[in-house]
Amino acid sequence: MSLENPFQENNIVTKPSSLLSTSTILSIIGSAIAMISAVTAFVNAEANYEKIQKMVNDKDVAKAPEFVKSFFNENALLMAQKAVENKVPIMIISLIAAALCLFGAVMMRKLKKDGLKLWMTGELLPIASNLVFLGAASMSGLALINLVFPAVFIVIYMICRKELVN
Repeated sequence: MSLENPFQENNIVTKPSSLLSTSTILSIIGSAIAMISAVTAFVNAEANYEKIQKMVNDKDVAKAPEFVKSFFNENALLMAQKAVENKVPIMIISLIAAALCLFGAVMMRKLKKDGLKLWMTGELLPIASNLVFLGAASMSGLALINLVFPAVFIVIYMICRKELVN
């Protein structure tokens, strides 16, 4: 008499696919960069605000193309001011989010489904915090590039989620 479970598949995957492996490595690298960026943004918040303020009042910027002017307008100045006012919570949330992404990616390398949940939380948390602390202007113009990488990786991890187990 056999004690094997007849419903269990015999092709149990013990290693991540090349797509999942590559994606998690890139997520780990991205998490490290995000941690460094969070601290750098905290340290340089006032200097960035002063630079933008100087550029908004600069006569030469008025002669620049519209594309360049969009970086140094009143909305950019307001966003920089809000970043200075909220630099501590922004940094804390950014560091927590990067840590969640890092631990989630490591767990996904071990094929743990909970890693996807941690990673997804860490990926969406900064987007929500930017909306709360910086306002809707943080999701317009060139800042939309900040949504490209999360969107691409969300799609990749949704494709790979069938490899993940509890």
